[in-house]
Parts: sequence; C-alpha cells; structure tokens
Amino acid sequence: FVGDDIWGNKLLSILKNLEINIDKIDVIQNHPTTLKQRIYSEGKQVARLDTEEIIDWSTNLLSENLDNYDVCIFSDYNKGAVKKTNIKNNIVIIDPKKDDFSFYKNATIITPNLNELQRVSDIQIKDNKSIVEACNELIKEHNFSYIIAKKGDKGMTIVGRDNFVKHIPAHFVQNPDVTGAGDTVISVFSLVYTKTGDIELSAKIANVAAAIVVGKSGTETVTMSEILKSPFLYRNKT
Repeated sequence: FVGDDIWGNKLLSILKNLEINIDKIDVIQNHPTTLKQRIYSEGKQVARLDTEEIIDWSTNLLSENLDNYDVCIFSDYNKGAVKKTNIKNNIVIIDPKKDDFSFYKNATIITPNLNELQRVSDIQIKDNKSIVEACNELIKEHNFSYIIAKKGDKGMTIVGRDNFVKHIPAHFVQNPDVTGAGDTVISVFSLVYTKTGDIELSAKIANVAAAIVVGKSGTETVTMSEILKSPFLYRNKT
C-alpha cells in the first residue's frame, strides 16, 4: 500500500510509466507513504532517515487463486504488511526479517543474510560449516526446501534437503554501494528459478546481478542485457 500523499502518487506514477501493474496497490487515506531518505558523502551512503507509520493493514490479494501466479515473493521488511505466508502456491520465496522463522513455515526458499540467520539460530555463525549446520536445523524445523544464505562480499551458500550444499563465491566490486542488493538477489533469483528450476544456476545469475547493481550508486536496477554482457557471468563458469 501507499499513502495518499506526494510520495505515494510519485511511486504509482513511476510504476505506471514502467508498465508495472498497480491494480493491487491500496491507497490509504491520511497515511504517510514510507519514505527512506539516503544521505551520501563522497559517493558513500553514511546515513538513512526513515519516515513511516506502522498500521494494522492486510491485503485481499492472498484470498485470490494464487495458482494463477508462477511464484510468490515476500520481501518482508517487518513493517506490518506481511501477516501470513502460509499460502498455497508452487513456489514461495521469502526475504525474511522477523526473528522467528516459524512465521515462514513451509516456504519453498528463504534468503536470509548472516545477521538474520544468526538471530534465529543457536549455532554460532563463524564459517561455512556453521552456516550449513544452522541452515540444516532450520530446514528440518520449518520444512523449507532451500535456504540461500547471503554472505555479502563472501558470496552465497545454498543449503537444501538431503545434504545439498553449494558455495557461490562473490564477484569483486570496487567501492560497492549495497543499496538494494538483497532486493536484486531475490527478484532475479525468483525469475530464473521459476523458468529453470535450477537452484544453483539461479543463484549464480542472481549473484552476477547483485554485483552489477552494487557497482552503481544509489537504488538502481539491472537489465537482462547487462547480465548477459557482464564478465562476471563467465568467471568461474563450470
């Protein structure tokens, strides 16, 4: 949802101009649209000021027949919008923010960073071995198919059922701006995984997309053309 203010109207206008469907976005009267103001110094983000108001709101979208959709993505910023994730769809992918992963039970894939993983695990996260152990416990406890642990400049680790483990190295980017990197990962990953069903390939391409985005300043996007032309795509190719 957005508020009925200048920022809500601006966002809807941007999405509409990009031919993104806005039919399901609610406009709430007398409510401020969540606004993030980023402060930069010499090209580096040094602070962020958030203006927001958390309200009790729920969407009617989850009552629809979600079989009509190829994939459902929950990018949960813990702002009150995500009330439940136990929906019936073939592929449910979640970027978690809550400190209790039971909220995401039965999701297909979750994509926590190491801080989020540590907050829900009794295992001390200090290396790849401990990451795998923590992920295996969470998969067993909450019935996930896979966990993709995002390790920042150390890449990603994919852990799945039946001892499936893949470590994907990061691509070096000089002076990265990590704004929006997680959103890039989950969106590109979801698109590729929905088309291919190949978890490792999807994570590798999402990793390339993230490297491209963090090489740009501010909140940026990536195109398929940029991914296909990127030298990152062809490094360490197997």
